[in-house]
Amino acid sequence: MNQNKPIETEEKLSTIQKMKKQQTNCFLLH
Repeated sequence: MNQNKPIETEEKLSTIQKMKKQQTNCFLLH
């Protein structure tokens, strides 16, 4: 199996979580 895929998926998930946090922060600020 390719070991790069799991890492890539984790990076995507972390990026999505960061975006969600930013959206939440923006929502709270407004």
